Amino acid sequence: MTDREMQLMRVIEGDRSEIALALSNMRKAIASRYWLIEGRGSYTYEDDVQYRREFAEALSEIEAQLDALSKVARDWSNCPTDQAQIGRARRDRGLLEKHTG
Repeated sequence: MTDREMQLMRVIEGDRSEIALALSNMRKAIASRYWLIEGRGSYTYEDDVQYRREFAEALSEIEAQLDALSKVARDWSNCPTDQAQIGRARRDRGLLEKHTG
């Protein structure tokens, strides 16, 4: 294996690890407050401020993880810059079919 191949494998593993961690953290944020979609739980309608605070905290935790994922998505280092190569890479992963109408 060449040095370049080893470097790219480290890049891929770093991205994979970052994405796996963000997904895990989002699942935890959702699971810990899943009751919010099932009903008001222990909160009565008079306690709307507390209920909204809980919901806002859940969204904030999820948004923080989306920020981490967007950092990976914005990193063009070690990526093709030629449009044909980009298209080929996306087709190889089945990404173009998912995002086109």
